[in-house]
Amino acid sequence: MVEKTHRQAYGTITKKEVLSSYPLKMKEMVLEARRPFPGYYTGPQSPASGIKPPYYLFFIIKPTNLCTEDNIIRITQKIKQQSSLVFDSCPGQLSLFNIMQPHIRIHTSDMDIVPELVEHYKENGIVFQKAKEVTEATSLIRIKKYFELEPVYENVYRAADNPFFRYIRIPRQIDWGSFEKITDIIKVNNDFANYDYALAAFYQQCGFEDYIRIYSEHCDCTKLPELHQLYCTEIEKHLFL
Repeated sequence: MVEKTHRQAYGTITKKEVLSSYPLKMKEMVLEARRPFPGYYTGPQSPASGIKPPYYLFFIIKPTNLCTEDNIIRITQKIKQQSSLVFDSCPGQLSLFNIMQPHIRIHTSDMDIVPELVEHYKENGIVFQKAKEVTEATSLIRIKKYFELEPVYENVYRAADNPFFRYIRIPRQIDWGSFEKITDIIKVNNDFANYDYALAAFYQQCGFEDYIRIYSEHCDCTKLPELHQLYCTEIEKHLFL
């Protein structure tokens, strides 16, 4: 039975992407996602192959008292209220040089605002790591954000603010290594080969609920209940390996 109500939650997304230094020379460490949503935008069979993906930047910051995730959210709110800059921002952590680094993930269609945005964060006490050349680094990225989901089918949802994101609930938490192995098995099925996959977890009254995040502009939603069942089956198998 499909839920009739929206789901609202605060939670996390965990994904793996290739990062490199932002082309504009700056004193602060700013990285860009070299190939965002690689499962969808790259590969010869991808329906989006050759299409320019959206821009995502990562401000690499120092773990000071003011650089907590909650305070970053408040500072972002203040910047949006006091400026005309249009951007989306999420705090999180990512792996870089074999160390987990705190970061602010930035999404904007106007890259010209980046230097000004960096200065706004610095003026509000955020301390950046010094710029260091990163040619190409595969990073495990975790971001923390607010979600609003609309039900599509049982255990299948879409983001209320972006129809390209879908979420499939899974029965339990799985680690990143298990997720990659299971996803590789599932992507052999051509119906599910051209999606970008990530892990998600939403905090609810009962505790955490675990999901698979799907990104695609060409998703056939009627097949998502089948995808949900495939994940549940493979997770159950993996449990007993």
